[in-house]
Amino acid sequence: MRWVSSARLRSGCAAISANSHGVCASNGERLLPARGAGAALPVASNRFFQRIAEDAATKAHESTTDARTKADRVESEARVNAEKLVQEAEARASSVEREANSRRAELLSALEKERDALSGHVGKLRDFESTYRDTLVTHLSGLVDDLKNRTFEPGDAPQIGQAAPQQPASGSQTPRLDALLTNHD
Repeated sequence: MRWVSSARLRSGCAAISANSHGVCASNGERLLPARGAGAALPVASNRFFQRIAEDAATKAHESTTDARTKADRVESEARVNAEKLVQEAEARASSVEREANSRRAELLSALEKERDALSGHVGKLRDFESTYRDTLVTHLSGLVDDLKNRTFEPGDAPQIGQAAPQQPASGSQTPRLDALLTNHD
């Protein structure tokens, strides 16, 4: 077995020697053993160091086991938390998707109702336009026919270019015009 000494062991070496070859001083230096005391020390110190090594191995095993247990527990908790978060996220995503589908259906329904109402208004406007055009065309055609059948000249229109009845020379108010019409000078 290999002998390992630590500072803690060295400080307690005054009562029990660190090995069979010498006694440790408080500063960790080896001292020569006292005469006659060397025969019993190797067996006792071997047992002491074996017990320390066994205790250290036991504590190391316990520490390793505790660390593994804690690591397994932390990993298990992390998995549970991760699964919980995934489930919550999936539930929220599902809820958001349902809300979006519901809202989309409401909007589409409202738009279809509005489209139907507007289609009804457009139909009414087309009917009005058609009736208005027919009425306007009929009215304008009547006005055109009325214009064709009317005479716009007054009934007592003078006849120009025809010989006017002769009036006495002294009685005319426009003798020059009379002269031109009768071609007299």
